[in-house]
Amino acid sequence: MAHATNDLNAIQNVAGGGILTLFDSILTGGTTLIAMVLVVDWRLTLVAILPMPLLAVMARKLGTRLHDSFIESQAAFSRLNDKTQESVTGIKVIKTFGQEKEDTADFDQIVDRTIKINRRVNMIDSLFDPTTTLIMGITYLITIVFGGYLVMQHQITIGQLVSFVAYVAALVWPMFAIGRLFNILERGNASYDRVEKLLAEKKAPWLKHRKRLRRRRPGYSLRD
Repeated sequence: MAHATNDLNAIQNVAGGGILTLFDSILTGGTTLIAMVLVVDWRLTLVAILPMPLLAVMARKLGTRLHDSFIESQAAFSRLNDKTQESVTGIKVIKTFGQEKEDTADFDQIVDRTIKINRRVNMIDSLFDPTTTLIMGITYLITIVFGGYLVMQHQITIGQLVSFVAYVAALVWPMFAIGRLFNILERGNASYDRVEKLLAEKKAPWLKHRKRLRRRRPGYSLRD
């Protein structure tokens, strides 16, 4: 159930929203950077994008942690599904032996563990946007300080500096989009690893043997 629901949804998000976010961020960010260079000043643009590598470092660090945590979260969801199925299908046996309290306690323990794991995933997930905001704040600071210096040196005008700040504001969405893209990719990568392991499973030898016997004996069954 976990592979057919959560994992496939994560992979679908990569194929849909992930690709859309990628092209949107590249197109919007690329055209904005070109305008910053051609309309204002290439030196100010170069200095302003110096914090950009921090975004890649952040995505690398948080992405690795998110990948591992999301795999653990999906595994916990699978265990919860298995326990639910066992309890529902074996409800008569549980009642016959009077194991209702024990089964409920076991289910509550699995639920608590699943909640704890998902909280860790959500905590890592919630760090992407604040970190991106911090990087954008550094970009604004560098723009105002160095841009003000260029204005005092009469190398650019105040109007150009104001327009450059507007261009930096236009880079906010591409920056957030890149952070969200790394988030989607790591979730999809973790789910794809789980699905790939499932698809790599081979049939049991006794199943192949049964098929060969069926081809030889049309009336063959497991009881035979």
